[in-house]
Parts: sequence; structure tokens; C-alpha cells
Amino acid sequence: MTTYTLHTPIPCHAAICKALNLAGQERRVTLGLDLELNTPAGSLVVAGGQPLNLGKHPRSLWVELVGWLVNQGCEVHCVQEACGFGWEFHRELEGAGAHSVVVAPQELSGKRKTDKRDARMLATLLWDYVSRGNRACLRPVRVPTVEKQQQRGSHRRREQVIKLRGQIASQGRSLLWDHGWLRDLDSWWAPKNWEQLRADLLAAGRTWLVDMIEPMQRMCLQLNGYSEELKKKAISEVKPPKTAIKKSEPGLILNAAEPPRASEEAPAAQVRPKGLGELSYAIIAAEVGDWNRFKNRGQPGSFIGCCPSEYSSGEKQKLGQIDRMGSSRIRTTLVEAAWRICRLNPNWRGVRKYPEELGPQGTVRGARKRKAIVACARMLMVDLWRLHMGTATLEGLGLEPATT
Repeated sequence: MTTYTLHTPIPCHAAICKALNLAGQERRVTLGLDLELNTPAGSLVVAGGQPLNLGKHPRSLWVELVGWLVNQGCEVHCVQEACGFGWEFHRELEGAGAHSVVVAPQELSGKRKTDKRDARMLATLLWDYVSRGNRACLRPVRVPTVEKQQQRGSHRRREQVIKLRGQIASQGRSLLWDHGWLRDLDSWWAPKNWEQLRADLLAAGRTWLVDMIEPMQRMCLQLNGYSEELKKKAISEVKPPKTAIKKSEPGLILNAAEPPRASEEAPAAQVRPKGLGELSYAIIAAEVGDWNRFKNRGQPGSFIGCCPSEYSSGEKQKLGQIDRMGSSRIRTTLVEAAWRICRLNPNWRGVRKYPEELGPQGTVRGARKRKAIVACARMLMVDLWRLHMGTATLEGLGLEPATT
């Protein structure tokens, strides 16, 4: 005798029950969710069958559906694209018992793009990914923990505050220029510069202009103070770890005469070289999250998008400029740090590799020097990974430790 449940909140309850009955012992399902602010669209694949379009529902209802499927003995896999709505929905799905994965956005449904089509394609691709082992159909992204998300939120918010301060400062500068005050107004909102600018404007009889621009100066000053607070917070949240020195990679010399055994307690290794500031290190460490995510030295370079683009066929190989398919925040920070490190650490392997471009007696300028510094930024990322893994020391890499 079949028992029917009426007025259940589960979307398409009858169709899902029918698909589960037809699947028999196969209880693996994949749920594709196309996210939006309030009501994500979903599609369900049961045992590799045709996708069931479940419509659009609140997030709480999708979590309830996952919990109900788990209670029915199903192995539930969920997928959603990374977007600007955070990671809470992913964590809620995992809390309900699902194996949730967040993937990089990609074109799913061609020229006819709808939420319904995208959800259906996500569910189908997830089935290929999970059941058929097709690892090329989706690109999962690493979901940070709540602590790591908060750590990187400080310096990201600081970037936004600095950008907003620059926009307001530009508006004030354009206002002054528009009314004929054609002077150098770099950082006009700074306290000393503002005192002189205000006195000059009042002396010239531009009182009304002072009244218009003074609120902008106060906003810039407040945003500058807020950015300094965020800077201190970002630095305090990320500290260099005490990393045990392991076996050395070929070509790298360790300080210790003998590498410590696995059971021994190795001394703490300094991981911040001279020239890499506290804020720069905090940005890199917060964006990386876990240095153990990299299994070889090629992965850190790929993570920051400093691998060369390639167009090869047959025996011909053509390498181009860097692909930039990685974290732009870390890449920018590393390039800035590489300029300082090359100047303060003349014995570093990056300087030794490009002596004509970056050495103390270097004479090369222009594009060739810029290409060399990008290559050094990639080396710096690899060296930081080695330092965190304990396979190298600052002395072995030709780097001096940071003083603070």
C-alpha cells in the first residue's frame, strides 16, 4: 500500500518520490542550484536519469529538501557557482548532510540563458563529475573557513575604503579645477595641506568654495583613519607560523647541519624576508589561507596567474605572456614586494638570475626589466611556499630576515 503525504513543503515531492522508486537501490542524487538573492532555481538528477526542474524556492526550502533526501537514505551532492552571496548557503547545505561543492562560473546554456537551464546543466555536470569521474567538466573552488574569511575580509575592506577615499578626493580636486583653482592638489585633504589650501581660498575670497569642499575633506580624513585601523587589524590577524624545517629540496641549503627527523622538534623558521612588509605578508597569507593546498612548486605560480600562456601544436611550442588566471591581489602585492626585495637582498636567487635587469649594476630598462620583476614575483611566491613547508630557509635562499 502506497502512502501519500499531502501539503508537504518539499518542491515536486511526487515527482521526486517517483524517481527514487524507479531508481531502486541507486540512491545517489545531484542537485544543481543557480543562485540569486532570494529564490535560487534548482534541478535534481536521480541515479543519472533526466533532470527534474524543481523551480525557484527560498534557500531554507532547499536546505529542507536536502535534509529530507538524506533521511530517505540518499547520497546528496549539491553544486552552486561562486558568486557575491558568500558561503553561508554552502555551509547550510553541508550542515543538512549534503556533499556540497562550489565551482567557478562558466558558460552553461549558450545563447539561451535562463536560471532553469543553468540549474539543469549544473546538476548534469555534477553527476558526470561525481559518478563518472569527469574532473574536467567543473572547476571547484576552495571554500574558506569562517576564520579565514574574516581574516581576508579586513584587507579587502581596506582596499575598498582606499578606493572610496580616492574617489572623494578626485571629486574635490575636480571641483577646485573647474572653478579656476589650477594648482597642484595632490593629497589636498591631508591636515597640513588642507590648512594651507583653506587659508589660500579664504584669502582669495572663495568662501563658498571652502563650504563646498570642507565636507569632502572631513570624509577623506575619516576614511583614511578607518583604513589605518583596518591595516592594523589585518596585520594582527595573520602572524607568521612556527614552521618546522623538513628535508631540503635540491639546490637549497639549510642552516642546520642535519635535517631534523620527523619525531624531533625543529626550531621555528622565519618566513618573512626583508622587504616584504607586514601588510604585504598579511595580504598574501590571508588570500592563500592554507599553504598545504599546494603539492608542488608549480601550483603556487599557477595560483597567482604567473604561468605563461601557450599556443602549441605538434612539435612547435609557443609561449606568450602570463595568463593572469589567478589571484590578482596576490600577484599585485608580490610584484610590489619583489621590487623592494631585489633592492634589499642582492644575494637572492631572483637577482642572481637577472643581474643585468635587477642587479646593483644593472643597466637594462623598459619592458625587459618589467618582465624580469614579474618572474621574480613568481619566484617569491614559490620561496614563500617553501619557507612555510619548512623545505628551505631564508639564508639558503639568499634572503635576509625582516627586522620587524
